[in-house]
Amino acid sequence: MAEAEKAFMRGELDVAYVYADEAFRDARTMLAYFTHLREMIFFAEKIIDTAKQSGMGVRDIESKLVEAISLKDEDPIKGWQAAHEAITIGTANLYSAGIAIPDVRNQ
Repeated sequence: MAEAEKAFMRGELDVAYVYADEAFRDARTMLAYFTHLREMIFFAEKIIDTAKQSGMGVRDIESKLVEAISLKDEDPIKGWQAAHEAITIGTANLYSAGIAIPDVRNQ
């Protein structure tokens, strides 16, 4: 956005538009990314709840979830990876125990 503002101040409206459009697309991409990360964290929490209710150990899933939550702001890519690992471990554990994976659609 800073480049867009500079171009605007110089009177280069077409250039300012291009920079502003790029910034807008980047912001929308990041919003979608963070929304997905938030949804993954929610899903991992539901997996943990389901596993606990079934008497399963959840330490490995919880540690990945804690890692995801702690990294989501400082390194979102690593946070996403940790959330993905928590979900992968959790769903594999539930599946191998014959327990239904929680349905979190529309929640």
